[in-house]
Amino acid sequence: MMKRSYKRAALLLLVPILLAMTMLLRVLPNAARKNAEQDEEITGMITAMPGALVENDGYLSMTFRFLVNSEQETALRTGADRARVFLTAERYDERAGAPTYEAGGDYALTEAEDNFWLGGVSYNLYSITLYGLGSADYDTRYTARLFFAVTKNGVETVYSSPFAEKDNAVSLFDAALMTYCDRTMLMNPTHPYETMMGDYSPCRDLTALEPCLASRVLLEVKDGEVVDLYERQGLYPIYTYHYFDGVLTISLDGADLPEGVLRHVVVNGTDRWFEVSDGKVRLGIE
Repeated sequence: MMKRSYKRAALLLLVPILLAMTMLLRVLPNAARKNAEQDEEITGMITAMPGALVENDGYLSMTFRFLVNSEQETALRTGADRARVFLTAERYDERAGAPTYEAGGDYALTEAEDNFWLGGVSYNLYSITLYGLGSADYDTRYTARLFFAVTKNGVETVYSSPFAEKDNAVSLFDAALMTYCDRTMLMNPTHPYETMMGDYSPCRDLTALEPCLASRVLLEVKDGEVVDLYERQGLYPIYTYHYFDGVLTISLDGADLPEGVLRHVVVNGTDRWFEVSDGKVRLGIE
């Protein structure tokens, strides 16, 4: 009888413990989710602007730009022992993936270049530039990342800009195309330069990008009609196209097509081998 009483008492003591553990297990996921939401909200203060801004000043350069919510940045800096913004830009390596932060690593320490309002929200602009790029780099993909390191009570917390390969790793050609096609009808802080077409661009001289943009064409041939898909995105046509009796001809208006300028001819999704003959490219299209 005594042993049974001990067992019953032990079970009675275990019940509240088990109940407490059950409640704790229910609460913990909610607490973790709340923290995750808070972290996501803080991380969301950093926005990587799409692609990269390409300029040509004798050599091509790529500038990766980041917008940081001013109010959230100020809140993190307030009360911190130390707060710094680091940037890195490099060739993209698929095996390595996203650039990561390492304490004491070789990063560019930067200050905000500008502050402006977009959509009623105040942003600080940070950027990093890769210089001295040339024709050998047209097809090379590059990437960049911003790290906001905050030290408080001896503990460093690092907030990184979001990263996705499809959004944050871009070839020099694709960045130049995005820069060329990124135009607005009204001047704003990110589009301060008026173009010959009467709209506004982030780039000082769009024509300086044309040697890079002339290296590739993206065409769709269907029912005897040739569509320049880059032109549809906003690129002023560089080449002229003619299709007749199964043959696609690519040429320059009033001039021969120089060797080595056009590097990729993509037709209906296929990167075609080609050669320049008599100043033109001729391809058989089935």
